Parts: sequence; structure tokens; C-alpha cells
Amino acid sequence: MDSLSQTQASLILSSHTRLSGDTLLSTLPTLLEQLLGFFLVESHVLQTTAASSPGGASFRRREDVDALWLEMGGRVKDAVRGGLEGCKEMEVWRGVKAGIGMFVQALEVRPIVRVPVRRACRP
Repeated sequence: MDSLSQTQASLILSSHTRLSGDTLLSTLPTLLEQLLGFFLVESHVLQTTAASSPGGASFRRREDVDALWLEMGGRVKDAVRGGLEGCKEMEVWRGVKAGIGMFVQALEVRPIVRVPVRRACRP
């Protein structure tokens, strides 16, 4: 994957890496929406450039997008885990669970990577 895409994905996460129980409910939905949008664009680029290029060559390699997906999934998981560490408020836990559940549902409706969502979120 080109360094521009990696940089863009990292920028999305950089403003959300210090999550806490106090900030999770307000920042997690935005983070997940931005990641979803980023990977939707990457998926669209893969599909449209392969379809319009002679021989099916793509502007991006599918393997690179999948690898970036795994990397970003791991970083989001670590940020959420850190934010929930020591949090005793059930409302925060429920909100995080609901937000992640909606994120997974959106990915299952429109798969954007070949890597299963749950693989990216493994502990």
C-alpha cells in the first residue's frame, strides 16, 4: 500500500488513540465512521481501477488494503481496550458494545475487505 494511504489511516486514528471511559462514548462513533469511510473509498478505488484498467491491474493491491485493515483493526482494538481499562460505568460498556455492533453490521452489509471483521478484532 502506498504511504499516502497508510498516513491517511494513521491520521484518522491519531486523534483517537488516547480514549478513556470519559471520552469513549463521544469519540468512538466518529472514529468508526471515519474508518468505515476510509475503507469504503479504498474498496471503491480497488473496484473501479481494476475494472477500467487493461488486464485488470489496480491502482491499489487488494493484499495491501487487507493488511492495512488488519493493522487499523488492531490499533482500534488497543485504543478501545485502553479506554475501557478500569471503567466501571455500565453505560460506557453498553455504548461501546452498541457502537462496535453497528460498525460490524455496516461491514457485513457492504464488505470492504476480504479479511473477516472478527479476525481484525481478535484479542
